[in-house]
Amino acid sequence: MKKLILTILLYCPSAYAEPPKERPYLLQANTSITENANTLWHNSANMGFKSGSSSRFLINSFQSTESQGITNSELSYTSTSGPLGFGLRYQKYDGNGWWSTASGLSIPINKSMRIGTNLSWQVPSGGQENFFGWDLGYAWRPFKWLGFAGALHNIGASNEEDAGNNVEEYSLLGMGLRFFNGRLQMGVDFKIDEENNTQAFGLVQSKLTKALDIFVRYDEDNSFGGGINLNLDQASFGGGAVNTAADALHIGLSYGKDSNQGDNYDRKNVIPFFHIKTSYPYQSVGGLFGNQTEEYTSLLQRLRVASNDKVIKGVLFQFDSTPFSFAKAQEIRTEIENMQKAGKTVTVYLGRSASNISYYIASKADRIYLHPSLDLSLTGLVSERIYMRGLLNWIGVEPEFIKRSDFKSAPEQFTNHEGSESARQQNKELLDDFYDQLCQGIAEGRALTVDKVKEFIDIGPLTSEQARELNLIDGVKYPDEMKDLAKELHGPKSTLLKKYGGNQEYSGWGSTNKIAIIYITGTIMTGRSTAPGLFGGATTTGSQTIIDQLTKVAESNSIKAVVLRVDSPGGSAFASDEIWRAVEKVKEEGKPVIVSMGGVAASGGYFVSAGADAIYAEPTTITGSIGVYAGKFNLQKMMEKLNINIETETRGRNAAMYSSFKSWDEVERNKLESLIENTYVKFKKRVADGRNLTDEQVEEVARGRVWSGKAAKDNGLVDELGGMFDAVYRAREEAGVPVTQKLDIVTFDNKGTSLPVVGQLLQGERFNIDPSYTSLNSLLNQYQSLSNEYIWMLMPYQIRIK
Repeated sequence: MKKLILTILLYCPSAYAEPPKERPYLLQANTSITENANTLWHNSANMGFKSGSSSRFLINSFQSTESQGITNSELSYTSTSGPLGFGLRYQKYDGNGWWSTASGLSIPINKSMRIGTNLSWQVPSGGQENFFGWDLGYAWRPFKWLGFAGALHNIGASNEEDAGNNVEEYSLLGMGLRFFNGRLQMGVDFKIDEENNTQAFGLVQSKLTKALDIFVRYDEDNSFGGGINLNLDQASFGGGAVNTAADALHIGLSYGKDSNQGDNYDRKNVIPFFHIKTSYPYQSVGGLFGNQTEEYTSLLQRLRVASNDKVIKGVLFQFDSTPFSFAKAQEIRTEIENMQKAGKTVTVYLGRSASNISYYIASKADRIYLHPSLDLSLTGLVSERIYMRGLLNWIGVEPEFIKRSDFKSAPEQFTNHEGSESARQQNKELLDDFYDQLCQGIAEGRALTVDKVKEFIDIGPLTSEQARELNLIDGVKYPDEMKDLAKELHGPKSTLLKKYGGNQEYSGWGSTNKIAIIYITGTIMTGRSTAPGLFGGATTTGSQTIIDQLTKVAESNSIKAVVLRVDSPGGSAFASDEIWRAVEKVKEEGKPVIVSMGGVAASGGYFVSAGADAIYAEPTTITGSIGVYAGKFNLQKMMEKLNINIETETRGRNAAMYSSFKSWDEVERNKLESLIENTYVKFKKRVADGRNLTDEQVEEVARGRVWSGKAAKDNGLVDELGGMFDAVYRAREEAGVPVTQKLDIVTFDNKGTSLPVVGQLLQGERFNIDPSYTSLNSLLNQYQSLSNEYIWMLMPYQIRIK
């Protein structure tokens, strides 16, 4: 958001009698702590710490009692956008003019260090002695309260070559201190000239209130300066003056604008516009034929910014695609509810997606509009389970599996012609639970009874006219009418802002209060995590990647707690146990571990969660599935049908027990039974210890049974119902970080490298669902990733939301 700032900046040449300078001498500037556009002239490295734009227009007047009333003046305009900057300056001195242009670039080295360069074109004395200038700078902010910086100005210049232009090569070394989350800042710079003479400059600036800033400046020659910044809704005003040792009076005015400040005036007519049209992965990746997509955490962060924004009055959503799990849908629906509690009016436009999951989210809004030609596909739930035993018999493949226990029905896809009684039972209960939550949510949002919602579902899909007649929508609109709709709802001056809340920048100042979010998504396997390649593919979680990330958390002094976002059906039992151990090591360091469950956190996904200090899940999270299985496909008969002969020689009684060309004998089967039983006992022990349950209580909820988050809360497998932010707030509370302090949220990439801050928690922050078995292609990909594993913790099926 943009903010207009009028700042008093006073310029103080070391002596009025000297010729004009090649750049403004900035009084309110320090190589370490200055970040606005004027840093281009002082230390261009600092530009890279601001993701948005900044501009300054300066008017300066210099007058001395020794100059018989002669007044010289200076105009300057500087603009930066992220790491790029441009400046234009004109100074008039005793009738002579001096033009300067500058262009700068800042390059990130890591999250807390930048280097920068500035190339200027100087046109003094009517253009007779034009020349180039070159600056280099660096800035390092290792701590929240301490930063270092330096700059080389006019590299290669000399007084002899540029006679009369008062241009010299000099260096600046600076240090900045910040207190009270930056409300008070102090900086000192040391200027070292070509003859190694050193001059010191000091700057102190303080934000007394939201509307009032003050600053003072001291130079070695006993020159003092000071000023104020008065920040109002539309603009800010300030004033100040300086008397130098030469008894010169310097007065300067500056008009400024910073995009990430977010002033109240600019936001009064802004309508945040959230265009939902992608799956929003947890960590963004782009394939060869796909663009980089916004991350799910970023979307939630922007939604929460809208909830907390006290100025905006309305929010507009457009759903063109909602490929979310039911749990994610509930998380987004909760954010809409938070907006309404904060007094915002929420409108949803169903443009290309009017599925059950889209409508479930939309039903919470104050108004719903539908594309005139789009049907409302409110059709209920369907469960489709695929059993491949007949196909395997036909091609001569014998599936051999051992499981613990009766509800661990994942192998039934291969071993059975139809589902077992226990599989049917848990599927029926899960479907009933989800259907109740779907109908109750719609009924609550549209002021209908649950029975009436079920009646409407039974006659769906519905045309747009039928949906309007039944009070399921408030009207029909075409996409090009969205702007008119916003003006109709929120006033003629309303403007849709598509990238609202997206300027979550990282200032580079190291924070002493951080919470790390670590993502455990997709199939869990040993080794390193993998992301979709150039041509797409699946995401997997590698145990070594998560261990490295949790080790960084345990060793970091600034990371106070960790939130595990688990959205995984499980995978390797060995890899799951490795991750569980890494979680325990973090807890041994006294750092809380809180789990936030996404759409699914079952089997191995629950194993890695069991030891956490607290577990949060949405009511429709798929969790539990506390069970183990192992198996193989015996291809012996298929080889015989293909006239392929396999000759096998072994050394060791059970050397061929995992062979795909023979059945288990009694000894091999008994051995595998004992391994499965041992892993199952370990799994239940982890749950009993982590959730403070008895062995009998664990056995009652285990046996491979799948639970909804709501049911898991009732039986003690989950502590609280809530989303990712609820888990983060709990982590803050458990870590003892006061709500009066800012808290940075950080994450890691798949290589374990720390990424920039995801966002900040500020003071006071507190459908046709198809629970079907996964498709054959995705099923084979899942098992292929576990081809080197022999004991698996995988849930019986995956959930697909339409």
